[in-house]
Amino acid sequence: SEWGWCHIDQTRTKSTDNSKGVYTEYQVEVITTSSGVVRIGKRYSQFLDLHRKLSKMFPHAPTPPSAGKLFSGLRSSMWFNRFDPAVIEKRRTRLEQYVNALMGTPVLVRSAPLKAFLASGLILS
Repeated sequence: SEWGWCHIDQTRTKSTDNSKGVYTEYQVEVITTSSGVVRIGKRYSQFLDLHRKLSKMFPHAPTPPSAGKLFSGLRSSMWFNRFDPAVIEKRRTRLEQYVNALMGTPVLVRSAPLKAFLASGLILS
């Protein structure tokens, strides 16, 4: 696989395009064999969407251990405290573990949803 591993080293709070809301962007650094380091920005909802797609396409593939704590229903405490630095840090760590587990699973790392996820949202700065 051309994807090696990922590191989520930073987060930042951003405004939505219509400026009616804010969200946390997780800055994902992906190491590839072909392009070196690629930096992408992703929202939590995009990780959740990826998880749902992969779970549907590959119901028998092993689920990364961190997935249960990350995506097991919308807990009100996570929703209401989602900008709390401790919540963001916990999510950052679990999202990093999650993506690295996906990248270590051959059937998933070659899948179209994961490739599309890793190839979009490029950060140029």
